[in-house]
Amino acid sequence: MRTTDLLSIPPAGGTSPLGPLLLRFAVAGLLVPHGLGRLFGLGGQGLERNGAWLETNGVPAGEAVALLLGSLELAGGVLILVGLLTRPVAWAVFGAIALAALLHW
Repeated sequence: MRTTDLLSIPPAGGTSPLGPLLLRFAVAGLLVPHGLGRLFGLGGQGLERNGAWLETNGVPAGEAVALLLGSLELAGGVLILVGLLTRPVAWAVFGAIALAALLHW
């Protein structure tokens, strides 16, 4: 297969082999930095400040929840990137994001 075939629009009913790979890169590119920031403060607030913020918003055991969410984001991003357990991880991340959206409203 030529590289131009990977970038061209597939015919109706066909799929490009590049699509799922690009989607995995995009999702991992969002999740992994968020997990690193939540857990280690790399570009984010770190575990203690995230835990304190969660507790001020009514979440009990904020630091434990921040650890759980950061681990989910970091490990989930890596697993999605390499294509392991993508559906269960995607559902877990979806649940975490849905709860975060409810917390912000």
